[in-house]
Amino acid sequence: MNFKVSVIVPVYNVYDYLDETIRSVISQSLDFEKNIELVLVNDGSPDKSHEICEKYKKLYPKNIVYIEKENSGVSDSRNIGFQKSTAPYVLFLDSDDLINKAFLKKLCAFLDKNKNINLVISRVRLFEAINKWHYMDFTFKNNRKFADINNDITFLQYHSTGVLFRRSAIKKIRFDKNVKYGEDMKFMSEVLLQNNTFGLEKSAVLYYRKRISQNSAVNTQFYDKSYYTDTIKDSFMYIFKQCIKKYGYVTKYFQYFIMNSIGERVRIDVNIDEVLNSNEKKDYLNNLNKYY
Repeated sequence: MNFKVSVIVPVYNVYDYLDETIRSVISQSLDFEKNIELVLVNDGSPDKSHEICEKYKKLYPKNIVYIEKENSGVSDSRNIGFQKSTAPYVLFLDSDDLINKAFLKKLCAFLDKNKNINLVISRVRLFEAINKWHYMDFTFKNNRKFADINNDITFLQYHSTGVLFRRSAIKKIRFDKNVKYGEDMKFMSEVLLQNNTFGLEKSAVLYYRKRISQNSAVNTQFYDKSYYTDTIKDSFMYIFKQCIKKYGYVTKYFQYFIMNSIGERVRIDVNIDEVLNSNEKKDYLNNLNKYY
């Protein structure tokens, strides 16, 4: 079938949320059976998430691609899902998040109309443990329709979810499966370096779940040493090098891109002395200071 959009969902330990996520895709105002390919990639999930995947695969065998593999992380799952997908438009969706009913219809219509734009972003609303708009929601004020990273240096886009891509915007770019934290940041920086302009669609909303339970990757990353060591080397340094390779210097957008991420690290309510020993802490702070 010639689908319009592929929705790629990595699945791992999300039995309590997955059914709701899938239903938010199936119930889109853009006709699911005619236009949407849903690619579910089970990353060796130890819970019963496979039962939900298999249930919907039976209900929609023409629309749903279900892949089971050994656990290798979210980046590898997204890459495999992208490789197996077929539609010209691509959405990466986390398996505990939701999209509003008009989400795909609005974003697809935007790209249909604006042939020179290769990606368009939605608004993001946090829910469950926290209920508020994402702090970057100011991007959508005054009904703006476009952003240019050469001029709109504060219009940051770290996350691959909530973004509809033309397949041509991604090309050979892949999520780095060796980066445990910051893989989204690295991926989006590469996409933005190749596509300076992106669209803004206010009527499309991604509902980003901030779990009450503390077992999600976002909640546990601050207690993992690699968040303070590998991310600096594998994401921050890589972004700077790629920017210098293209422009000859680090542009203001990517300076702000990294500084905002450093700001988030400084603000977290975690005692890093409980995570890093004295030498590791010294190296971490010295590395941050290099970028500051």
